Amino acid sequence: MNQRQPTEFLADLAQQPFAVQQHGFLIVLDSRWNIMGASENIGAFLSLEWNELIGGSVQAIIPQEVLHAIKNGLQLAAPTSAVAYQFAALLAPELPYFDVAAHIAGSEIVLEFEPATPRNSNTPTLRWMLGRLRTRHTAVSVCQEAVRQIRSISGFDRVVLYALRDGEVGDVVAETAKYGLSGTTKGSGGQIPISCERLKPFFLYDVTAPPVTVQPEHIHGILNRSQSLLRNIGSAAEMHLDSTFVRSILSIPVCQGEKPWGLAVSSHSQPKYISMEIRATIELFCQMFGYVLESRMHAAHPP
Repeated sequence: MNQRQPTEFLADLAQQPFAVQQHGFLIVLDSRWNIMGASENIGAFLSLEWNELIGGSVQAIIPQEVLHAIKNGLQLAAPTSAVAYQFAALLAPELPYFDVAAHIAGSEIVLEFEPATPRNSNTPTLRWMLGRLRTRHTAVSVCQEAVRQIRSISGFDRVVLYALRDGEVGDVVAETAKYGLSGTTKGSGGQIPISCERLKPFFLYDVTAPPVTVQPEHIHGILNRSQSLLRNIGSAAEMHLDSTFVRSILSIPVCQGEKPWGLAVSSHSQPKYISMEIRATIELFCQMFGYVLESRMHAAHPP
């Protein structure tokens, strides 16, 4: 009997109408920074409903200093089409702090907001994680150390590192799990074809939570959602995850230079929230891990 893999959710990820998860809200802006769309749950976080915001300026909900920081971040991220982060932004004195992720999607600008958690600088943590990684001198030991570090900072039950093979999720090359959990089937990632969308960071907080629609519906067809941090998955993917007893999942790509090499997939048996800032730290760690792994592989097999 074949063991089903949590990575099977990837096959369904790109096929669904645009919806987001409940733990944050999203707004879509045009090139003039006017609001052209928003998730239906925005009223749960702000004092305005989505239909009251359409057509208005984003300055109605984001103060100038925060907007200035977001625009600067987008300019810095533009050459690599990366997501720009702004942590612990204050939108109004009566509101909690929010972490903000911004990216360009075609001619639109997408802003995503999640409640910020109490801040501690992650720089020392990241430095320590990378230091541990550099003490490993083989590709195998570097991979095993990487999954240990990801599990340590995420607190998830299991972290599995999959290598890509012929455009698919391929072999399991490293894994760590809490005591008592059985191991993942080695050499089997479910053979899921990988598109560019599926090689973006993805976090699913609660597979059982109903999705939130982005309104108005006509923007679904024009909006590229591949970099959305809040994007939801569809019902088929939910069934895949349910069959593996997974309730939360975090998938981060690992690249060597510009070439995708693998996926670090963390899973948890109960809904578990990881702040946007911690996820950004894990993403940066995976980027650096890709460089360290490449150097160890080259050392083992010099040209």
